[in-house]
Amino acid sequence: MSLPRGAIAGALVACLSCTAWGQPSATPAEAPAIEAPPVAAPEAKAEAAPARSPHRLFYQSLSVLRLNPLGLITRTQLGYMYKLFGNPAVDPAAPLGDRLKQNTYLKIALNQQLSPGFFRPGVLVEAMPLALLKLAARLESHVYWGAFNLVSDFNTPTAPHDDDALDAADSYATTGWSARFDARLQIKLGKIAVRSEARAEYYDLDLEDDAPVFYESVLDTLVANKGWSLITDTDVLYFLDDHWIIGARHTWTKAFFDDADFAAGEDPGRADTNAVMHRAGPAVIYRIDPNALGGRFNEPTVFLITQFWLQHQSRTGQSVTQAYPYTLIGFAFNGDL
Repeated sequence: MSLPRGAIAGALVACLSCTAWGQPSATPAEAPAIEAPPVAAPEAKAEAAPARSPHRLFYQSLSVLRLNPLGLITRTQLGYMYKLFGNPAVDPAAPLGDRLKQNTYLKIALNQQLSPGFFRPGVLVEAMPLALLKLAARLESHVYWGAFNLVSDFNTPTAPHDDDALDAADSYATTGWSARFDARLQIKLGKIAVRSEARAEYYDLDLEDDAPVFYESVLDTLVANKGWSLITDTDVLYFLDDHWIIGARHTWTKAFFDDADFAAGEDPGRADTNAVMHRAGPAVIYRIDPNALGGRFNEPTVFLITQFWLQHQSRTGQSVTQAYPYTLIGFAFNGDL
């Protein structure tokens, strides 16, 4: 269950916005290696492989427990995917131009995020036109039930929003919507993969007294109502074998505010104390053999991400020790309908 400091997204959300660890056949774990193909000995001519259908009806599930701040969320997707370029098979020895076409797709999906404190149904459109690039757009409706202090508004971006301040603030049920735009670049060379994702998020909630700012529990910061925030995740991954992946992630977050969001006489430059965050740390991913789970899941994956706060309004020693990292523990799987 989620406690007062809100629910996690992944994003992964961060997800993984985790976002990102559970994409079907499109993560760096499955992306074709962009490197010079090895020289192979001539082989006997094989029979042509049967044509692979480019159409796919799929589902995805990602469940994440977050610590510092505490939260819990499950994200599910149901949708249609069209594989581009005739759905070529993944072949690391193929010419570079062919490898850039592997695992490319267009997809549209119903996307929902559910936690003990909110429900966010929406629609997602995503494209991977080349193996190096992913683009996405998401529109979500927000329904908050007034539980766990998930919606706390403030009259200035400089307001304290540590755990004690959030516990003392008024929280209430409300609704609203958000839009999100993502772009990710990725490359895999041998056993090493590097990817960098940027996403812009816009929020519009029905806040009491037209408050200009509210605490966004997934981002763990104050954001402008009817305003934008920018988040980047940069990952370096090393594939130990077919199951284990280790790596590191850096996350940067910044909320943007207009002068009208500040209290009268305030210096807008003070907002950077609250609006900019950095964290970095290691990640461990384990891809489970589906047969070990009786074939109930496709591409089941568990992961642990720990990131130490490098810059934060309250989690770098002000009210929470910097030795306590932001932590994600998650399980993801997907399959065909």
